[in-house]
Amino acid sequence: MSHPYGTGAPAPAAWTAATATAATAGQRDQPAGTPPPGAARTAAVLALVSAGMLLLSVVMVLTGAAAGPGVAPAERWSTIVGVVLTSGLAALLLLGAVCLLRGAGRTLLLVGTWLQVGVVLITIAWWLGEGRRPDESSTTATGAGLLLVLLLSLAQAGAAHDRAVGRWLAGSVQPQRVLPAGRAGDRVLAAVLVPVATLALATVAVVAIAGDPVTAALADGLHTTGVDVSSSGGPLGRPAMPPAPDQPGWAAEFAPDAEACFTGSMGACDDLYWESAVGDVHEQYGSTCGGRLTESVDGGCAALLGARIN
Repeated sequence: MSHPYGTGAPAPAAWTAATATAATAGQRDQPAGTPPPGAARTAAVLALVSAGMLLLSVVMVLTGAAAGPGVAPAERWSTIVGVVLTSGLAALLLLGAVCLLRGAGRTLLLVGTWLQVGVVLITIAWWLGEGRRPDESSTTATGAGLLLVLLLSLAQAGAAHDRAVGRWLAGSVQPQRVLPAGRAGDRVLAAVLVPVATLALATVAVVAIAGDPVTAALADGLHTTGVDVSSSGGPLGRPAMPPAPDQPGWAAEFAPDAEACFTGSMGACDDLYWESAVGDVHEQYGSTCGGRLTESVDGGCAALLGARIN
C-alpha cells in the first residue's frame, strides 16, 4: 500500500558495532603519523636530558668508588639507596619520554617529572641547611647548578601539561597506554631498563665492596691536605712540630706524649688530647693527630688511623 502523501522517508540504517566504531573513528580528526606538537617534543627532550644528568651522577659515584678511597661505612647504605632511587627515576623519565613521543600517553613522564621536582627541592633544602660548607670554594657553582636543575624540571613539567599535548594525545590513533602494547612495549622496556639496571647494579656492587673503610671514612669525614700517605693507605698531611716551650700553655709533662704523637703513635695523640686542659695547645695538637688533620677528631686518632702510622 502506497503512502497517501507520496514516498516516505527511508528508514534509518540499523545501528551496528561497525557503525559505532566508524563514528568514534570519525571523531578522531588526527590522521595517523601526525607528528607531536612542539610542547611534547620539548617535554620529551628535557626528560631525556634530566635522565642523562641523573645517570651521569650514578657514573660519577661508580668511578669515585672504584678509583678513589671508596665510600665511608657510615655513608655506604645511604649511597646505595640513592643510586637505586636515582636510577629508577632516570628509567621512569626515559620511558615517559619514549611513550610521549609515540603518542601512547604522558602518565609516566608526568609522574617522573614531579618526582624529579620534589627530589630537587629536597636536595636544595638539605644543601641550604646542612650540605653547604662555609669553606667550600664551589658553593656558588653548586647553588647555581641546583637552581638550574630546578628551573629545567619546572619547564619540563610545564611543557608536559601543555594543552596542545593533551589535544594531540586525545586525537591520536594510538590507544592511551602507559606503555605500548605487545612486543613493542617489551622492546621499549628492555631498551631502557637493561642498561640502567646494569649501571645501577655495577655501582651498588662497587660501592659495597670497593675501597678501604678507614681510608674512606677519613676522606669522607675530614678535610685533609693529601701530602703524605699513611700505613693504612689514607691521605694525611705532614705532622706539625710538637708544641715548643715558648708557646703559651706548654707543659713539660706532656712533652713525651707530644713527641710520640709526632713520630706516629696515635695512642699518644689520644692521651695528649684527654689528659691536657680544654683549649690547651697540647689538646689541639692531640685532637688533630699531631697536626696531620685539619679537623679535630677529639681523641679518635687510634680508632680512625690505627695504633701507629708512618
